[in-house]
Amino acid sequence: MFAPAFVFTPRLHQEGARVTVECQVRANPTPVARWYLNDVDLAQSPHTAYLTCHPLDDNCFLLRMLIDHVSKEKSGLYRVTARNTVGEVTACINLDFKSTLSKST
Repeated sequence: MFAPAFVFTPRLHQEGARVTVECQVRANPTPVARWYLNDVDLAQSPHTAYLTCHPLDDNCFLLRMLIDHVSKEKSGLYRVTARNTVGEVTACINLDFKSTLSKST
């Protein structure tokens, strides 16, 4: 058993008005992933099309968030947290949809 650790922190892929943000974690047991925009839990928000946690192998997981129809209102600090019974890891990406897209960890 071990706490989640990032294989890679959030990366951005944009296709037109659709943005996908994904990162990869290693963890055992399976982590629970939560995504936030400016500290608001996106599981309760219409800002995203889906939030997923795909197992890649026994201890590796791809965490993905899809943002449809990007707009200025969807700009801000996005944070992902992966947590299991052993620990937690968090990373952030700052998205500004009215100008350039930038990343921070």
